[in-house]
Amino acid sequence: MLRRIVLLIVALAALFLVIGCSSTNTPAPSATTDNTAQADEFGGYTTDPEQPAFGDSTLVAAEDAEVEVNDAIVESASVAALVDDPESGLFRFRALWGQLRYDSTHTTLTDWTGSLTASRGALVIRRLIAFELNQDGYFPRENPETVSWFSFTSVHHDGIEVEFWVRPANPVIDTTVVVDTLGDTVLVVDTLPVEPVTLTFATGPYTRTFTLPELAALDTVVALDDGNSVVLKGMQIIRNACPRGIVVGQWGYDKDSTGVFQGIWRDRAGCVSGYVRGSYTEDSVGTRRFFGKWINMLGQCQGLIRGTWGPNPNDNGNDIARQRAGGWFIGTILDRNGDEIGSLSGKYKAAPKFPAGWFEARWKLTCAVPDMGDPMAIFDDGL
Repeated sequence: MLRRIVLLIVALAALFLVIGCSSTNTPAPSATTDNTAQADEFGGYTTDPEQPAFGDSTLVAAEDAEVEVNDAIVESASVAALVDDPESGLFRFRALWGQLRYDSTHTTLTDWTGSLTASRGALVIRRLIAFELNQDGYFPRENPETVSWFSFTSVHHDGIEVEFWVRPANPVIDTTVVVDTLGDTVLVVDTLPVEPVTLTFATGPYTRTFTLPELAALDTVVALDDGNSVVLKGMQIIRNACPRGIVVGQWGYDKDSTGVFQGIWRDRAGCVSGYVRGSYTEDSVGTRRFFGKWINMLGQCQGLIRGTWGPNPNDNGNDIARQRAGGWFIGTILDRNGDEIGSLSGKYKAAPKFPAGWFEARWKLTCAVPDMGDPMAIFDDGL
């Protein structure tokens, strides 16, 4: 009976994960009065309520760059059965390609027509990122294992986000009939190793294949020789795990040459759940810090953020190398009492004219989760 209850809870959680983004918001407790000490500790930010999206129309407009897709493949019997199976694993894969930060001088058109192919399982398109009408799109789905698109970039970038559903690996039984030296018939049964599940991202300029463990930890930016870049991000969605997701936005310098960033806070299903705004500095001795504030859709504070950042490849790189390579940042999320409730880390490419720059980050909140063992172990033998 207990197992039936657990399976029901997991199945309901899976159903929730495939439902489209909802416009409803659960209000957080409203902040109290402005706290001077708090402002000093977090670069001027407090837990006081803000206007929705910080009252910034450019943040709201940035949401339109990512368009939700109702992929018809999810309605097929095989994919629906896979999604409804409580034993199925779920991963999210996100890719961007082209110019991460807007560059009006990069006018060469690059053909990124390509595909995403799983060795087994099902891929469901959830979002197209910055696809342009009559220029970019995806081809009709022919099978659950492959997604194909046509995309061309010049001054900016395109991208795609998919869900990847896969069942646990079952051992392969190889039965062989053998006649031994005495003339007796012998039945030999072998258990063969299961081939690792892979996901292949393939385009003309760049191709790469990942195993599931690599996909679960995937967070990379690849700089290509022609000045373009490819961002690849993966995440395993564990149904009963702590809240987590991504933040996507702009990173650069405002008209006063102050380092600033702002972005859209997305939950683990990719739905918009809030916004973030912040600033970053470097003092006279080279200490680099950033501060920020995370709010929900109603403008109520969800957390204050602080951390450190740095350029790539290192301090010895010249300005051109830094500009091309971008940088990294890592920080903690704290509540109004200053207690740590989560963390985030990401990569950026700054621009001297805000908001032309770019950043993406992963975030996760801390909560008590029972030890479920290694969730990857059931999908691949030999991990």
